[in-house]
Amino acid sequence: MRTTMRIGRGLYITGGGGVFAFALGMTVMRGVLMLALFCVAIALVTAFAFAMTACQHSSSTRRLLATRALAMSVRPDLVRIQGNRSEPPVVGLYAIGSEFVTGNHPRKRIDLERLYPERASRLVCVGLFPDAATANAAKRRLVHDRFSARELNKLFLPA
Repeated sequence: MRTTMRIGRGLYITGGGGVFAFALGMTVMRGVLMLALFCVAIALVTAFAFAMTACQHSSSTRRLLATRALAMSVRPDLVRIQGNRSEPPVVGLYAIGSEFVTGNHPRKRIDLERLYPERASRLVCVGLFPDAATANAAKRRLVHDRFSARELNKLFLPA
């Protein structure tokens, strides 16, 4: 039994069973090394994914995400409530469980308390915004990051 093995550019080794065994051994070693590199790559990607998930669920990261979503909110002490109107007119962002609703403040809050009396204790005014577009942008970010009224209270209210 004779075999030929290419070892480089235009260089070949021809021989009997020893050359064949060497070629077969090198092929097996190459396969094992490729498999080991593939396993290491998969392990690194998995470890990175777990680290990112753990980082995203930390309270400081969640607080930062909520703060960024509510960055354009108006300070509540700048708004005066007169009956069911506010001066200046602002749009409120309200959370009921994991749902978010926007509307003219405080009229929308009064309507929500009337429509959902059993959920009135879980109704939270998340923020006041100068216009509906800003309030809806904050709502989209909070929904995207899967916030709830309970989590927002836990992040921003002292225990």
